[in-house]
Amino acid sequence: MSDFQYLYSLDESECEIDGKAYVGYGIRVQNINTGEGRTFRDVSTSKGEVERLIKLCNDLELDAIHLEDVIEDMLV
Repeated sequence: MSDFQYLYSLDESECEIDGKAYVGYGIRVQNINTGEGRTFRDVSTSKGEVERLIKLCNDLELDAIHLEDVIEDMLV
């Protein structure tokens, strides 16, 4: 049995910069056992890019403590 505790999913939100509206895509992470979660909003304007990252996080069973670093690495 796997010790995987987290589920990653897409967050979509309306954002604005300098009066211009756009859709920002982020990542929601939820602890499967406790229901607790956190959302990283507006990671990218590319839905496909964020969906690929979410799939990778789920496939590799990423521990949520590493998600912020993974997002930062993606943006570099």
